[in-house]
Amino acid sequence: MTARSPNLQGTRMVTTSENGDYVLTLLPSGVYTVSFDLSGFQTVQRTVALAPTQMLPLDAKMGPALVAETVYVVGRAADVLTQTARWPPTSSRT
Repeated sequence: MTARSPNLQGTRMVTTSENGDYVLTLLPSGVYTVSFDLSGFQTVQRTVALAPTQMLPLDAKMGPALVAETVYVVGRAADVLTQTARWPPTSSRT
């Protein structure tokens, strides 16, 4: 989880426990953008206002990420036989 605010120098990051619990301490009051990121899941962003000495529980439900795949096909023209023999062969004799 990452918290960003104009009241912070940089960002504050924390890793959740196995149960998804986390605690960010000593944050100054202000407006924060909080992002929850986990590989394979959609990123969830929330904007919250934090008052002085406030404890603010914030839950996020992350769904599976969309899967995108690009396939490039590279090829060349096939060698095509441009003249074919005739069967049965025609005779030039009369």
